[in-house]
Amino acid sequence: MIESDGLEFGKDKSMMILFLIILLTGLEAFAQNTCRFRQNHHGGVQVTVNFRCQLGVQQSRQGSFNRQYIMGTAGQFDVFVNMGNGPLSETTGGRNYIFWPNTNWSRQRTNNADGSVSVYPSWASKPVVFQKGEVKDIRSMPGIRVRLEKVTKVNKGGIDLEPLPNSGTLMLSGGYQRGTYPFAIRNRSSTFYDDRGASCKIPNTDLFDYELESDGRTVNRYFFKYPSDQALRSFLRHRCKGKHALNLGMLNSGNRAQEHGGRR
Repeated sequence: MIESDGLEFGKDKSMMILFLIILLTGLEAFAQNTCRFRQNHHGGVQVTVNFRCQLGVQQSRQGSFNRQYIMGTAGQFDVFVNMGNGPLSETTGGRNYIFWPNTNWSRQRTNNADGSVSVYPSWASKPVVFQKGEVKDIRSMPGIRVRLEKVTKVNKGGIDLEPLPNSGTLMLSGGYQRGTYPFAIRNRSSTFYDDRGASCKIPNTDLFDYELESDGRTVNRYFFKYPSDQALRSFLRHRCKGKHALNLGMLNSGNRAQEHGGRR
């Protein structure tokens, strides 16, 4: 459940159930992709594929302060943060990212001899490597500098991502939001970051179309407005100028999925 005013993710505090609710509800909908639900455990890392072909990663055994990850088929990388017991609006949080280029979606994963798991994302030919351990649970990420800390109630999930210099990576970050995911908040802004140190901040309503429930405020689904690299490149060239001009050389592939789910 993703609601536009920052209300709770869901009603059940059991992390496994909550994680599956998020996975099965889905943040991206692809009618052309249907996957069989399955789980894999290796070296203390659990990988889940849901029916919408999203892939979730979490520690097989974890404490009440932890991060869980969801990777989608269009460059999506979401971080769900759990911060102990209490009201969900205070003890959960989320981060949203989208990465480009976006040409190599694969649900392939490799169980490595050292106990780590390699997952191949949609934006790179090299894998994201996850390993056992709640602090350094991501070992490496292609084209991305990863900074990790142990999750606390005040460090916004303890994770910070940015494109590596000259990596050819473009990243859209929604920042951090307690109780929900930031892309679902209509009165927030999100920021593009390129591999040359430039950034461009844009209101969410200029990036997403929002489908609301009958109450007129709860987000049911949100749609990325620029479903092709060409459309996004044209928009960013006109919107992000001067010191905010971005390296857009990686935006040269085909269409991308555009529908994101809120509450169903």
